[in-house]
Amino acid sequence: MHLRTKFAANTNDVAWIRALGQERDWVIVSGDLHIMRNPAERAAWRESGLTAFFLKNAWADQKLWLYAARFVGWWPHIVTQAKIITKGKGFLVPFKSTRFEDVPQ
Repeated sequence: MHLRTKFAANTNDVAWIRALGQERDWVIVSGDLHIMRNPAERAAWRESGLTAFFLKNAWADQKLWLYAARFVGWWPHIVTQAKIITKGKGFLVPFKSTRFEDVPQ
């Protein structure tokens, strides 16, 4: 589900992360790397216990159809990883590689 389906466009990251964390059945898939770099957003994410997959910077530089094709290729791996991993973990999704990278603690 896209974030804006559930929250207003002006909802700040800390608010929606905390709200989804209360429900506990969500997984974040985002191109917003600020969530893991901004201290308040990172703290909200870590406290929420939500598993997160962050698309690395190279994704933003791609043409739409190449981005879409690569994302569709990654989707089964994201779903599988989300099901088997301990909740609350974070991963970086590279554009070219075929392996997740752990989000640095």
